Amino acid sequence: IDVLRNGEPAAAQAERQGDAVNTGPWVVVIDPGHGGEDPGTLGNGKLKEKDVVLDIARRLAASLGARGGYDARLTRKGDYFVSLGKRKRLANESGGDVFVSIHANSAPNGRASGTEIFFVSPRGASDQAARELADRENACDLVGGVSPDAGDDVLSILVDLKMSDSVQKSSDLATLMAGKLRESGTSACTVKQAGFVVLKSLAMPSVLVEVGFLTNASDVKKLSTEGHRQAYAERLADAIDAYFDRYSPVAAVPDGQHKVAPGETLWSIA
Repeated sequence: IDVLRNGEPAAAQAERQGDAVNTGPWVVVIDPGHGGEDPGTLGNGKLKEKDVVLDIARRLAASLGARGGYDARLTRKGDYFVSLGKRKRLANESGGDVFVSIHANSAPNGRASGTEIFFVSPRGASDQAARELADRENACDLVGGVSPDAGDDVLSILVDLKMSDSVQKSSDLATLMAGKLRESGTSACTVKQAGFVVLKSLAMPSVLVEVGFLTNASDVKKLSTEGHRQAYAERLADAIDAYFDRYSPVAAVPDGQHKVAPGETLWSIA
């Protein structure tokens, strides 16, 4: 979906045309990976992925809360296990506007470092490393995605439209996050695609952030400090701010009528 319509931000044009602009609060579902009996990756045999990502998730929620206009919800608030299926269900039931899953990475090569941000790929992973990472993360639960009824042609068309819209917005959110992390010097960052189970939800734009490699000594050292975790969470919050500046959902007008604007899709109107 086009962000600019004839050179004008979508939200501004909608407001000028008489539509009610939804100004929030935006529901941001934050998903700290692993937990409980599933510690995730271990850094230097001591730093547990489940603890690092929960701390960053809490800091991200607090940062969004302090800015106002957000309703940040965590899929887990403590050290306990939550299945992948339940994480998706909690996100969908919350009516979330975006979904951010937070993890920490690992690699056989100890020199691999920095952040990798993923958005879902309907066609598979963007490279072999991404495919292997998705397989590792998906292996912590046997719950898979639920496919729509392929026999319903209308539903299939709507699902395809929404998937296209959701993937584009997920890509934009991932790119914004990568930019904020790079520009601030917080972390080197790349954006990739992969078939993570937890991202296979059509309800909202979704990204998975691998905050660093716990198999890299430099990343472990940074992720061990509160200062780095706080800065990291703040940059993610900056990117979420930028995302909602770009995409401001439009509410239905009171009389139920809507004037179609250039660049709108069937799914965005629905």
